[in-house]
This record gives sequence, C-alpha cells and structure tokens, in this order.
Amino acid sequence: MQSTHVTDASHISTKELRDQLASVVDRVALRGESFVITKFGLPRAVIMPVLEEGDSTREHADQVLRKSFGAWKNRPDAAILTRQIRRKAERRDEAVSR
Repeated sequence: MQSTHVTDASHISTKELRDQLASVVDRVALRGESFVITKFGLPRAVIMPVLEEGDSTREHADQVLRKSFGAWKNRPDAAILTRQIRRKAERRDEAVSR
C-alpha cells in the first residue's frame, strides 16, 4: 500500500482495496485512518471514519476531501456543496431507518 501525505490520508488502488478490504475497514474504524481510493492512478473516492455531528474532526474530513480531489481545490463553494451533500445523505439515512 503506497502512502502519500494528502492530509494524512493513504492512497490505495481499487485492486489493493479489493484484496485488503477487511484490513482497511479495521484501520479506518479502529485507528481513525483515512484512505483515498485511486483508479488508474486518479483519486476517485475517500474512506474515512464515521463522524458525529459537531465532531471536531469533520473539518479534517473536509480538508481531506478538498485536497484529494483537484476539481474541488480552491473552490469557495466547496464547503457549501459539502454541507448540501451531507444533508441529503442524512435525510436519505433517516428515511431508510424508518
């Protein structure tokens, strides 16, 4: 697994993730590590610990996302879009849990 410092997130390819999924999930859940998933060398997704509302590490999660994906870099509306996406996900999760 190749580790690069994009705000403490390790990069892992989709093939490596497939082969090491249980280990990666344990590292995320138990150690609080974050991973940027790459496909053909390009960042495609992020795996990070579940964060509670108001958790001080939410800002860290936002930084990981913004620095990992160049399209979002230096966009002033990135925080607004991130909040909108989170709200939609929370509403979806509430609907599913009913």
